[in-house]
Amino acid sequence: MPSQSLIRGELAGLADDAIDWEHGAIRIFRNVVDVDSGPFVKETKTEAGTRTLRIPAELVALLREQRTRVLETALAWGNDFQRKPLYLFPGVGGGLMHSNLITHRMMRPGEGKKISPVHRAAHHRHHAVAGLQGSETDTGTARTLDASDLDAALYR
Repeated sequence: MPSQSLIRGELAGLADDAIDWEHGAIRIFRNVVDVDSGPFVKETKTEAGTRTLRIPAELVALLREQRTRVLETALAWGNDFQRKPLYLFPGVGGGLMHSNLITHRMMRPGEGKKISPVHRAAHHRHHAVAGLQGSETDTGTARTLDASDLDAALYR
């Protein structure tokens, strides 16, 4: 059975062209890998890794907001901002973000609050599951989300 969550490399490679905005689905087909020379995109490792995930309307709305922020940044940056594909979590100039920064960004909200990184990750999972209650998403699956999942990375 294909995974119903994203690993951080898949999240770093998530672009506008992978979202079915009308039907609430994400097609996972690219993965960002960090190497010494920087991040690069590769296809998912296995056929099972290439998959389509249904997402609740609440998450579609959050992704739309994120896309708007990226487009505003692109407009301010100018013609040199990479727009094809339009990464939803871009690095500098619209390029690839290092996938390890996904985890780093998730840990920021609790910094300075005497909360361990493990507890911060659990806090994000709790809120992600709570947000899915009442939606069509299987919250049993959502409880298995780890620190590199989409819901946590959306938190700025």
